[in-house]
Amino acid sequence: MNKRLLIVLLCYFLSSFGILGSIAGALEEFREINSMQDLLALVWLAAWVFHLVMSVQWIKDNRLGKNFTLTGTLFGLVSVISPSLVFAIPFAIPFAILGSFSLLAVVLPCFLLAIYLVMYHSGFEVHPSNA
Repeated sequence: MNKRLLIVLLCYFLSSFGILGSIAGALEEFREINSMQDLLALVWLAAWVFHLVMSVQWIKDNRLGKNFTLTGTLFGLVSVISPSLVFAIPFAIPFAILGSFSLLAVVLPCFLLAIYLVMYHSGFEVHPSNA
């Protein structure tokens, strides 16, 4: 089995609870796209689609370029930060931000993989240290 495929499968398996939870939450919002929560649900789904595409193309050793990774990164950042800004009472925003990052911990393997994938697809040379 391809080493990259194994890494992706392991990251998705370890993050599966968070992935399924975020997708289920996003799909729950789809009634009519007429509110901010509905728009954010689309952003959450788009972030996972971008992550999946970057993962598959990494397995195939195809670089997607900076524009694709920039767009995917923006979707990912908005999906991490948005719940704290949209669903929080203004005086509770610091606690809501902490809550967003605790939710991020549930998908930590995929988050770390995303950081690596962005560097790879953007053209950065990612090599182990020779020290």
